[in-house]
Amino acid sequence: MTPAEVASRRAVEALRAGVPSRAVVERLGTTHGDVEHAFSVALDALAQGEPTEPIVVTGNFGTGKSHLLEFTRYEAQKRGCVTSAVTVGPETPLSRPGVVLEAISEAAEIRGMEGDLRRSLSASLRTDSDRFADLRLWPRNNSLHDRFAALLHLYEEWQDDEDRQRILADLTGKTFPAGELKKRLREIRQLAGYDLRKAPHKVTLPHPRILVQSQFYRACKCSGWVIFFDELERLRSFNVKQRMLAYSEIAWWAQVARTPGSGILPVFATTGALADTVRTDLGKGYGSGSDSAGASPVRSVIALLDGSSSFILSPPTPEQSAELQYKVRDLYREAFGEAPETIVRNPAEVYTDLRREIRQWITRWDLQRLYPDYTPEIQADELEMDSSEVPDEMIREEQDNDMEGETDMAY
Repeated sequence: MTPAEVASRRAVEALRAGVPSRAVVERLGTTHGDVEHAFSVALDALAQGEPTEPIVVTGNFGTGKSHLLEFTRYEAQKRGCVTSAVTVGPETPLSRPGVVLEAISEAAEIRGMEGDLRRSLSASLRTDSDRFADLRLWPRNNSLHDRFAALLHLYEEWQDDEDRQRILADLTGKTFPAGELKKRLREIRQLAGYDLRKAPHKVTLPHPRILVQSQFYRACKCSGWVIFFDELERLRSFNVKQRMLAYSEIAWWAQVARTPGSGILPVFATTGALADTVRTDLGKGYGSGSDSAGASPVRSVIALLDGSSSFILSPPTPEQSAELQYKVRDLYREAFGEAPETIVRNPAEVYTDLRREIRQWITRWDLQRLYPDYTPEIQADELEMDSSEVPDEMIREEQDNDMEGETDMAY
């Protein structure tokens, strides 16, 4: 088999399994042109240092949401952006920004680079460049604690790569000790230039770390940092306090995206269930206080869901489905050397979802290829899930216990 055939077979198997892959999105594109356009406009603004509007994608299972997210992530990397993709849940609750910081830092990647992203990028970052000079000034110009300006000063002074990596690790959540920071500044006679008397509490550190990490990427000639938060509907299983904290975090991300020069674009993906939960919380009077965006956390999220950059995914039109089938057929032909027949869906069949539709095409073509004299009859049934089997529901009590005694901005 040729490398092209292997790549095509991998793409077909990914479609058969219903798992989005880079090869699939590159070949098939999407049927959601409105989202593609809005995302492209946002990437243009991000590259120019202009404010952007967070993108919200709402789609139920099988509407192509996962495929669309993979496509947009691929497009962002093609245009020189760092991307991070995380799934909201018990392991990455939006109510704990410190955990989110570590998750998005670990997941950060860019096209053409393997291994430790920050180490790879820093290898080409010259400390005598204008970009680094802008990076050094950024914390003070944006009223961040002096520890960040001091760390970047040490980064410039130090020549050893391992020392520099310790400073970059601080931006991902691995704290550079305050005592050592003062000692190192004293050694180069620069301690008096920084106000380090009142060190920030670790609860307040994740947000500025995210901001400075984004500026580091920009200094390394990246177009920006695009962060994908998937499965936001899982916030439904969190308790009220956790949901309020999560709503505040969503509002913070939106505010950051709208800030010129932040270099950050958040993309939120969810099902319609999230909107129901948020509106129920609003009706019950939860989250009546103000968050960092100047409105109640609940109203901030509702405004985001109802905004101009919020998109509800709908099933493809018959024309779009036919075009998509043509692309999948072409991929199947490259993989197996045979051109499958066009499949016309019976009008009597109830459309379920795009993922299942593609699986049916591939299954029918497999049967045509392997058993040409056999006429298959495929019947699809709905799979009903018992909500009691959902892990989030099973660990609700554990989450409640974990949140006891935490501050209003939990780390």
